[in-house]
Amino acid sequence: MRYLGVLLIILFSLQMTACDSDVKLPGDNVDTGTGTDTGTDTGTDTGTGTSVPEFSGFQTINLAVGSYFDYGFSYTDTINGSPDDDISGVVRIELVGSEIVNFDSIGDITLYETNYYTLSGDTPPIGFPWYSYLAAKDGVIYIAQKDSAGNYGAAALFDANAGTVYSKGFMGYFSSTRTETLTSGTISNSFINTSAVVVSEPFYAPACETISGVEICNDESHNYQVKEYYIPNIGFGGFHRSGTSIFTGGGYTDIFTSQFNVGLIATNVYDLSSL
Repeated sequence: MRYLGVLLIILFSLQMTACDSDVKLPGDNVDTGTGTDTGTDTGTDTGTGTSVPEFSGFQTINLAVGSYFDYGFSYTDTINGSPDDDISGVVRIELVGSEIVNFDSIGDITLYETNYYTLSGDTPPIGFPWYSYLAAKDGVIYIAQKDSAGNYGAAALFDANAGTVYSKGFMGYFSSTRTETLTSGTISNSFINTSAVVVSEPFYAPACETISGVEICNDESHNYQVKEYYIPNIGFGGFHRSGTSIFTGGGYTDIFTSQFNVGLIATNVYDLSSL
């Protein structure tokens, strides 16, 4: 547990950046409903007056009050090769209320308030989601926040038309300074195995020095792979984060490894048996 706390502070700082109290969510495709459209072209021009989505199957996601998504998760880590934490459980994201809000660039959209809680087992090392509202319209999944004055700000979490993802991703782990790669592939872990859009980003720490192929940053090295998965007709389907941290100092070197997997196991939005 001793290095888990250090890593959680690092990761929590990333999430706090994503969950700024300002309703304007950081990243691209932000719309507060009062400014100009900062989004991107939502498709590929075929030359025939039609637009072909980069990823199909996301045009209709049937959200409603009472919709839920249950995710299984597992987290393990080691210190110098010895097992340390080994936790798992099931969490639920439930849509508990709705409100129709008008934004300049996307028109009227139904925002669903999210409620997140643990159904069984352990509590995840970091909770999710970090946003308050979820919406889906015409191939785009949106996230939103509301400030103390009741004003909303929204951002495109996943745009299947343009093939883009919000800078922090669903889980809030992606770096805002790097460009994620989106490809058609599969999610395969102990919770779910199906086709999905895979969003990948290798983790790195800025202002680091590379020595013999290893990045050293203030006597620390961090090398992680982060992936999110989006499933047609559903939305967020899972998450993977694994890697190694090396801490040096005082004549000692400690090696910390961890793996965090998340996968959808139940929902009333779509029949998982048909995947």
